[in-house]
Amino acid sequence: MTPGWTPDAASPFNGLEGGGRIAMLRNSTNYNPDIHSGPEWFNLLPEDIEEPAADVLDCLADQNDDGVVDAADLALVLGAWGSSGDTGDIDQNGTVDAADLAAVLGAWGRCPG
Repeated sequence: MTPGWTPDAASPFNGLEGGGRIAMLRNSTNYNPDIHSGPEWFNLLPEDIEEPAADVLDCLADQNDDGVVDAADLALVLGAWGSSGDTGDIDQNGTVDAADLAAVLGAWGRCPG
């Protein structure tokens, strides 16, 4: 466990093994100040941070994490077409659809970084 962070024992993810990928939505509309405020949301003190983390460029269309958006990623999206699973749902809207296909085609090539 990283010093300064406290696991939430009530979380449905508590005890589950972590994965190698995380997707974070770039949408502030899911912020609810009644829920997302208070001391439990600020448990890392500024003096505990030595250096800011380097910026990480997203490459969410790289579904197989090989550093390239290519035919393999396109095949994963097409293979999951219409499903509601994580694989292929690049925009995390709940369905693998044309927006996800557009994301793969728009990010085609080597991932940044």
